[in-house]
Amino acid sequence: MNRIGADELGQILRLVTDPADRKSASQVCKGWWVMEGLSRSSLRVLNLDHLPQLLARYPNLTTFETSQLLCIADLALVAQSCPKLEAFILDHISLAEAGSFARLI
Repeated sequence: MNRIGADELGQILRLVTDPADRKSASQVCKGWWVMEGLSRSSLRVLNLDHLPQLLARYPNLTTFETSQLLCIADLALVAQSCPKLEAFILDHISLAEAGSFARLI
């Protein structure tokens, strides 16, 4: 059996949109785990505790979504780690949180 090259595997993984299927694919072997991270274009972060590790695993993000309020350092980390970022979605931020965020800027 021939081996699948990194380019071909990346193209295949880009077509897999179901999160459960992507998770299963990433568990095949370390190479597939790496390629799943490299081919992912969007990420929704629920907990910011592991933000540096997440951003290192997914360097090609074009969409970043969170419902958490980010501090200036976290925003800088996202900007530095995701040079291809096109959409930054702050989902479910209350008006009070948005006011606090505006005062930080």
